[in-house]
Amino acid sequence: MRTSTAIPLQLNRVYLPIVGFEQKLESKYESFMYSDVTAFEFIVEALVAHSASEIAVESYGEKINDRLLSYLPRTLRKRIKFIDADRSALKLATIIFSPIFEEYHMKVDGHLLGLQNIAKEQLARALLVDIFCSWTFLYPFLLGLKYKLEVDIGIEHFRKAVSTIRQKSKNPESRANMSILEGILGCYNLGEIEGLRIAPHAAKEQKESFIRFLEDLDYEELSRANFGLGLPLNFKKYSIRIRQLVRRIVSNDKFSCMLEACSRPLMIATQVPMPSSDLVKTMVPSSYIPPIVNMEPALHQAREAWKRSVGDETLAERRKWLEDILELH
Repeated sequence: MRTSTAIPLQLNRVYLPIVGFEQKLESKYESFMYSDVTAFEFIVEALVAHSASEIAVESYGEKINDRLLSYLPRTLRKRIKFIDADRSALKLATIIFSPIFEEYHMKVDGHLLGLQNIAKEQLARALLVDIFCSWTFLYPFLLGLKYKLEVDIGIEHFRKAVSTIRQKSKNPESRANMSILEGILGCYNLGEIEGLRIAPHAAKEQKESFIRFLEDLDYEELSRANFGLGLPLNFKKYSIRIRQLVRRIVSNDKFSCMLEACSRPLMIATQVPMPSSDLVKTMVPSSYIPPIVNMEPALHQAREAWKRSVGDETLAERRKWLEDILELH
């Protein structure tokens, strides 16, 4: 197997937590941060270029969903899936954390957490960070469980934060919920499987033709096998199949000058948690436990490409439309 510093193409069916990059908007009366969705097409392109076969995005309602899709070429629109329109995963996250919110005098508004004045004085900063960290990671994790998606979360930070909350809490319900969550997170271990990456010696034209490779039948089968990495009981079978497919692809004359095999680390669940309570059954509705992936290399590429597009007239028109809407609100 050849080695290089190129980043493995490690994505498959992923949850995308953002649809744009943060920008500062200065109005006549105030300044505030907003998500500039003109970056959406760059983000999707970068994820697909890192082999994402499906990109799941939280639904923002039909009107906004349609506008986001309108930013994409038709060939990429079919890769987008809007999820959690009824916010059922967010509601479940709120149920799991409600004893903690009550114990520490916290309030929640959708994704956002707030502190009552009494809590600001009594809550240790370290514990506050752990609560915010756990809350931030829980929602995408639940989406991964429900919709069978790979997710990008700090699994070690998540695990340690949940453990700390369980140990510090005086509320039996809080401790029970955190122990259940800790047990699920305890199923994860660092694994290693064979993967693909674009060869560093590949010509620019070959790299640009990578999108066509994603339509290849062998790659489609590889995507299905990668999905199996979220099924702990069948992990060995799928990892063997992935190795076979990777080696077949890199030996194919059409792709051998563009792709190479590599070894890639992956945080995966090695067992399925026992359905010891109704909460576990609700949180883990199937035997799929989401692999943890790193989307930062793809997002970095998207951010750089987006920055270079500032002078693009089409994007300028979209930004003007977005800023006009924001100023009205």
